[in-house]
Amino acid sequence: MAGGPDREDGMWDVRRVAETGSTNVDVADLARDGAPEGIVLAAEYQRAGRGRLDRTWQAPPGTSLAVSFLLRPTDVAPERWAWLPLLVGVAVVDAVEQLTDIRAVLKWPNDVLVGERKLAGILVEQVQEEAGAAAVAGVGLNVAQRAEQLPPTGTSLLVAAGGADESGSAGESGDAGADRRAGADDGAGADGDVPEPPSFDDVLEVLIDRFAARYEAWRSHGGDPESELAQLYRRRCATLGRWVRVQFPDHRFAEGEAVDLDSSGRLVIRGSGGLWTVGAGDIVHLRPAPGTA
Repeated sequence: MAGGPDREDGMWDVRRVAETGSTNVDVADLARDGAPEGIVLAAEYQRAGRGRLDRTWQAPPGTSLAVSFLLRPTDVAPERWAWLPLLVGVAVVDAVEQLTDIRAVLKWPNDVLVGERKLAGILVEQVQEEAGAAAVAGVGLNVAQRAEQLPPTGTSLLVAAGGADESGSAGESGDAGADRRAGADDGAGADGDVPEPPSFDDVLEVLIDRFAARYEAWRSHGGDPESELAQLYRRRCATLGRWVRVQFPDHRFAEGEAVDLDSSGRLVIRGSGGLWTVGAGDIVHLRPAPGTA
């Protein structure tokens, strides 16, 4: 992808750079300068990539894809913009399924998993400026990292397809290696051939296409999640039906069964005191809910 041409793709103005500090920061700066909706900035390397709660997102150069979209859904009520991270997640899963045989799922609110390992992270940030409100929707997708280049909780399209090395578990042994191999086996063909990961160009093209389809459908219904998006997310969400631990920003935690999403995209939890909702916090998948295993 590095050095590839920029292009106009319908409403999307796709711009490519080999590297940058952060695609989200760059696109937010464009939004503050009054840039129109539809700019897409893609990079194969971020020097200062960020995730939710200001966590860092880093990968070796040329192994992951960072993409940020400039959005101005001004015809959608502001309270429905909270669904944008979930919409992006659905689009990423759509793209992975179109490009590969890998089964990806969603972890509420902003992670894409293969098994229990993180394949992609999502960060949506709102920007207020004179031209009106905007949102920057960013995706960091692990594409070509080998197993030894990933944290223990991470995976990539290469590893998930079984292509890290001959065993699918380079640099690992014991339970961690077994877990990695189990995740890799999900993507290997029946004849034992190990597919190569898709090219960065293909990943970018399909991701833009799938995001555009989901975003335009959401806007056409005024952002009403029950028109389609909520059910699409529920079907892909591995958090629902799980017993989870919620770690709140103030360091409190609570446990319960994740049972649904509310109209604002918040996670509905059934605990000992009844139903409650989570709008912000880290979710840890513990086990299937009682009676569902």
